[in-house]
Amino acid sequence: MPLHQIISHTPAWVWALFVFLVLSGVKALRPRKMTPERMFILPIIFFIWALYGIATELTNWPMGLGAFAVALIIGIACGWVNALRLPVATFNARTCRVTRPGSATILILVLVGFFAKYILTVMLVRYPHLGAHQDFATLFGGVSGLVDGGLWSGVILQYFQAFHHGKMPAPNGV
Repeated sequence: MPLHQIISHTPAWVWALFVFLVLSGVKALRPRKMTPERMFILPIIFFIWALYGIATELTNWPMGLGAFAVALIIGIACGWVNALRLPVATFNARTCRVTRPGSATILILVLVGFFAKYILTVMLVRYPHLGAHQDFATLFGGVSGLVDGGLWSGVILQYFQAFHHGKMPAPNGV
């Protein structure tokens, strides 16, 4: 199938998601202020998208889920190391906003994650039998886990840095 046919048969919601992700990544290049809850939007979107894809696109979903879990831990560790080199996030108690430092990390992660998932999904559409293949399920779940882990670790580290340095109100139970 030629590339233009693949692109033209892609649902509109996929391109809308792509635009949202790129805009979010571009905004992340500069320091920005946001509510603590808003910090978790992208990681939650990618987490739900990953689990949904594993459950609905893979026949061998247990292998994909296992690879996702292992890669999520690896992604969290790599993302944590990367986030440690960024300036500390701060919390302004007066405005109830976290100031996150600018970084290209989010843009890179969302682009890698989007295109990897797009290519893997196109492969599944073209070759549906891949959904049952152990190696493909491992790759599918692993890519999702690495990207999700990188997003989660950076957000969680920045959240707790802001909490520690700016006396941000602790989430319930902490």
